[in-house]
Formats: sequence, structure tokens, C-alpha cells
Amino acid sequence: MMRIIIQKIGSLLQHLWRFRQYWLPGTLVFLALFVFSNALNFTLSYMGNTNEEVIRQIIQRFWWKILYHVFKILVGYLFSGAVIGALFYAACEILKSKVNFFKKKIVQTSFSVCMLLLFVILVFTEKLIIHPQLYVDNFATHARIFENYLEFCTDHINPHVPRALASLLAGVACVIVAIRIWRSAVFKHVISQVSHRLTRRSVIALFGLISICFLIWVLYRNVIFHKSRPTMPNILVLASDAVRPDHFSGNGYSRNTTPNIDELIKKSIQFRGVISALPRTFPAWVSLLTSQYPLTHDIKHMFPRSRERNVALPSVPKILRERGYYTAVISDYAGDIFPRIELGFDDIRALTFNFDTFLVQMLLEKQTFLLPFISNRVGDWFFPELRGIAKYSHHKAVTQETIDAIRSCRGRPFFITTFYSITHFPYAVPYPYYAMYADPAYRGPYKYYKQVIIRTEGGNANFGNEDSEEDKKQVVALYDGALNLLDREIGKILTYLEQSGLLEHTI
Repeated sequence: MMRIIIQKIGSLLQHLWRFRQYWLPGTLVFLALFVFSNALNFTLSYMGNTNEEVIRQIIQRFWWKILYHVFKILVGYLFSGAVIGALFYAACEILKSKVNFFKKKIVQTSFSVCMLLLFVILVFTEKLIIHPQLYVDNFATHARIFENYLEFCTDHINPHVPRALASLLAGVACVIVAIRIWRSAVFKHVISQVSHRLTRRSVIALFGLISICFLIWVLYRNVIFHKSRPTMPNILVLASDAVRPDHFSGNGYSRNTTPNIDELIKKSIQFRGVISALPRTFPAWVSLLTSQYPLTHDIKHMFPRSRERNVALPSVPKILRERGYYTAVISDYAGDIFPRIELGFDDIRALTFNFDTFLVQMLLEKQTFLLPFISNRVGDWFFPELRGIAKYSHHKAVTQETIDAIRSCRGRPFFITTFYSITHFPYAVPYPYYAMYADPAYRGPYKYYKQVIIRTEGGNANFGNEDSEEDKKQVVALYDGALNLLDREIGKILTYLEQSGLLEHTI
């Protein structure tokens, strides 16, 4: 059996090598980008924090894990290069029958590589504008020209422009390849065989079956579950780390930061005298969900020991789960506490923070030219650790997963805790929110996020120079932009509840 498997793999590799002119140029280009990114950025710092002794210990003890994750990142580079490069080379090869310029293979290869590099630059520029926080340390800080390019793009270019150009470039290549496939003898032969076997009656039956399935899917998603109302009220906790109510426009703040929350406040009760049991995420949440002080539940900081986390605590989710509620918590990087303690949630959609996660995040943040191609759903699937990067908020995923969780209940009462990290330090929000309230002329260290550089030497921590008044105003502007983005996401959830007829049944 093993021999047959090896033979099949060998045969597959032989076929791949026969078509190397398609995927090899793109693979080599992305291999060069991998080498360049890591030569430029390979340090084991985290959010700007560096300690040489810690780095030495990590490399000595976990070198094999570092190699494994670097190999996985390399696979991401090579696969991206192979797929994109093959598309552009195939388009150039098809054009050689129409354009004399493409007759020579060297010309085909060179032109396809140029198209690939142009596509990479356009995608990189788009992501640079949307998430500049991801590229400040691993790109802009290395040369003045890179810094100027970053500032020019974020100040003067709308991300839709490079996105449209990249889509046009890839779209033209796809159309050329699709037309060639459509006109190919193999495709025509397949179509003729299929049409020969299909009768008119079978086509009608197939079309009818597809129509019925589509109708059932629409009804299932949008109608059926609205007919069933829970006998007990739904409970939805909408939270974000480090939210300041004095920055709500509904509470008199000068900027219009929270229009959706303001509308909710008008119909609600607002408690103004609330104080956190302890100003740390982990103990504060345990206190909220158990109605106990940290001295009682014994969670007093962010990294409690297993014997403290494994104590059975009475909690709201446990009580409601026993009464038939669906219980879930959904979060991104600030919610990494929830997988580490049993509080009674049926469904926990948050990244588990451990050393492996920490290591992968450090490595991923250095990948200047891979990040543009993995900052999407496919990238989240291949590198789930992206959800825990503080400079890459997953607010859209949190909102969509909350709506999906509500939809999945279909009449069963729910207790869902949605915990955003948008307003959490370092206030790294995407376009256009990082510039929404900022001074366009600001050129200080906090243009895109509130970074802190801490270098520990001889047991002493150096936090750098004291912030100026302009710096402080910029940090407030970043925070207010983050609060406005949070308000938008909460607005999406409230709109969904209202359209679904669930808002009046939900606390």
C-alpha cells in the first residue's frame, strides 16, 4: 500500500515538474520576497518589546518550533507565488498566438514576472493603506523612502484604487485563460459527452432540484426561525475592552463617535457609577460572569495558574445553560482568556493564547510581503494565530460570527457574549478610522497606532521620551476612531436583530 502511495506521489511530482514553466517563476519571486522579508525583520520582538536574554532562551529551547513555523510560512509564500505566477504565465502563453511579442519563452516569462510583481505591489499598497499598523515596524522603519511611501499612500490614495487595478489585472488574465479553456478541444469533448448523456427531462429535473434547494436555503436562513419565539428572553452582552463612556457622543462628548450606541442609550438604562472589580481583563470578566470579587474567585491577574483556573465557579452561562439557553462567547485577541477557564459557554470562538501562538504571531508580523495575501479568511484558516495579533483587529469576523450564532439558535433562547478588542491598546484600527479624527499634518510616532518601545537592559526599562501635546491629541484621535468603528459593528448587530424581529425579545 505504501509503495503505491509513493508511486502516486512520484507520478504527481513528475507531472508538476513537466509544467514548471507555469509555476516556477512565481515561486522563485515569492521565495526572494520571503528571503528579503526575513533578512530585513528576523527578530523575536513582540509589540516593540525586546530582551536579548529572553530571545536567546527562546532560540535555544524552541529552535525546532521556530523552524517548523518558518517552514509553514515559507509554504504560504511558495503556494501564493505558484498560483498567481501560473495565472499570469498562462495568460501570456495564450497571447503568443495573437501577439508576436510573446513568441519567445524568455519574453513570456519576463512579462509574466513583471505582471506578477505589479500585482504584488498593488495588493501590497492596498493593504498598506488599510492596515498600516502591520507594516510600520517591518517596512517603514528600515528606510526613509519606505516611510515616505507609507505616508504618501495613507495620506493621498484611496485603497479602492490599487484594489481596482489589481482586480483588473487579475481579471483580464482570468478572462484570457477562461476563453482558452472554453475553446479548447478537451472542454468541448467534455461538454459534448455531458450533453449527449443528458436528456431534456433530466435537465429540467436538475434545474428544479437546484431551485428547490435554493428556496429551502433562503427560507431556512431568513424565515423559518423567525416564526419560533423563545419563551424566555435572549441575552446579548456587547462589550469592548477599555471603553470610555465619557467618549460617547450621547453622553456629551464633542465628537460624534457613537451614533448607534446613543440610540440604544435613549431606549435603555445607563449605569454611570460602575467600577471594574479589578482593572485586568481576566479577573474583571470572571467577576462579571460569577458576581464574585477577585479575592473570592482567586483570578487576580492575566496569567493565573491552572489550579486557580480549574476551580468550579457558579456563573451566569452555567445557570442559563441548565435552563435551556445556548451560551457562546465570541472575541478576537483580547478574548484569549475565555478558552483558558470553564465558565459555562457551549461555544467559545476565541484564540487560545499559549507559547506556540505567541511564537507564530512574532514570526508572522515580520512577513512584509506575505501579510497582504493572508489578511483575509483564507489566511485566517491557514494561520489562525492572526486572530490574536493586536495590530490586526478581527472586528468584522466577531460581528459576523455573532450574527451567525444568533441565527443558528432558531427559537432557542441565547446568552451570547460578544467581546471586541477594537478599543483596546494599541488602538490599531483600519482605514479610514485611524485618520478620521486625526490631524492630517501629524508626523509623530503614533500616526497609525499607539506603539510603545520598551528595551530592558540591566533590569531597567527604557520607555523613551515623554509624549508631546500633539502626541496625546493623536492618541485620543486614534481611540475615538476605534470607538466609532466599534459603534458601527454594534450597529450591524442591532440592525440584524431588528430586521429579524428579535430585538424586542433580547436584553
